[in-house]
Amino acid sequence: MHPYLLPFSIIAVVVALCVILAVLLIPQKTPDRTAALREMIDQYRVNDPSANESADSVMTRLRVSGAAHTATMLEKRGWNDRLRAGLTSAGMSLKPEEFVLLTVATALGGAIGLFLLLRASLPGAMLGLVIGAAVPILVMRVKASKREAQFVYELPDALGAIASSLSSGASLAQAFDAVASESSGAMQEELQRVIIQNRLGTSVPDALQETADRMNCVDLQMVVMAIRLQSSVGGNLSTLLKTVATTLRERVKMARHVRALSAEGRMSLWVLMALPVVVGAFSALTRPEYFQIFLTTVPGMMMLIIGSVMMLLGYLWARAIVNVEI
Repeated sequence: MHPYLLPFSIIAVVVALCVILAVLLIPQKTPDRTAALREMIDQYRVNDPSANESADSVMTRLRVSGAAHTATMLEKRGWNDRLRAGLTSAGMSLKPEEFVLLTVATALGGAIGLFLLLRASLPGAMLGLVIGAAVPILVMRVKASKREAQFVYELPDALGAIASSLSSGASLAQAFDAVASESSGAMQEELQRVIIQNRLGTSVPDALQETADRMNCVDLQMVVMAIRLQSSVGGNLSTLLKTVATTLRERVKMARHVRALSAEGRMSLWVLMALPVVVGAFSALTRPEYFQIFLTTVPGMMMLIIGSVMMLLGYLWARAIVNVEI
């Protein structure tokens, strides 16, 4: 058995366990209006310390106390709103303090797992700590990017349905309510959030602006600008939304076309990034005496670090080339 086969296998198992743990512990955001309304009201609720005294188990008290201290720390550092927006954009029902505690738990689990599996190896513990901390963040970002892409693709059809509802005599709020009841996924959740914010006193353009900022959607910002202009200078909002929907539909079509044309470049990027890693792993497994120089000598470690930095810079440069803004 090659000496590097067991460590690589252990690292792969730990990474898989961290991914499974993050996927299982991070729930999906349900499209329930009651849950969305409860989440908004919880932002203005004051935590009552006496309410936690009735907890039965010690673990419950520790979890509640840890969540309270973590929420206080996030609020003092100004990270609470940003992390809440990221979780909402990803469609996760976790609170910011719960996500931080989950990240800490997966990081400690990965560190302890690799530390024990690699026979009390401190570098293995550091590697497990980094892997465990990165997995929840990567899951959140992947979910957010997929949800934002789905929202952008569904936006033109939703605007067309809203324009049709306005043409039939419905108000703007009623049109949003009707389209939200017929939509699904990210579009339904965000439209329901707009409706709830409007019923709590926020105007529809302001609620849409918050949604555009949360979803990082430039197209929705164009819609907000069109609605504000119509409310200030007048005009037919239904016709205006139909025109905007047609424009956004063409933008989505062009974006898909550009993505199809750049698919070869993106595939080349992933192949070029994976090639050194695959070749290095193959060399470590087949000829460990050749690969050992990168781990046991100072020049070898320097070459490994410099090569990793150059790969990262090459990835950033190539990604800037293949990602074309529309």
